[in-house]
Amino acid sequence: MRIAATADLHFSPQSYDRIRDQMNRVRDEADLLILAGDLTNYGRPQEMESLLNALVRIRVPVVAVLGNHDYESDQQEELMRMMTAEGIKVLDGTGYERDGVGFAGTKGFIGGFGRGVLTAFGERGSPSRSWRLGSLMGDGNSGR
Repeated sequence: MRIAATADLHFSPQSYDRIRDQMNRVRDEADLLILAGDLTNYGRPQEMESLLNALVRIRVPVVAVLGNHDYESDQQEELMRMMTAEGIKVLDGTGYERDGVGFAGTKGFIGGFGRGVLTAFGERGSPSRSWRLGSLMGDGNSGR
């Protein structure tokens, strides 16, 4: 399986020209696309709609996880619904297997230390959610 992966798209309609060539390569060369968080700038449905319009053009299966920017407007459930409606497999503390390859994903949380600690942009709730990924990977039923 040929897998293409990207993160931190912070997609807007204006940014499509910036990634057009890469999306064409994904269409031509990949069997699956992984989107690993921060798909939008502010987690607004309008931003996701623009991204989905670009993704359906490549006609490649997509597995995704949302990032802190996608949670910023507190509309993450709507974003996940929109993505799922377009056939995108959204991982939120869950796993997925395709052609014998397992995928696990959950939203990460802020990090850093001292002066380098990041702000709480899009971070509602407890950072303890990150344990879900580790426990999920240990629970894989495929033995891989």
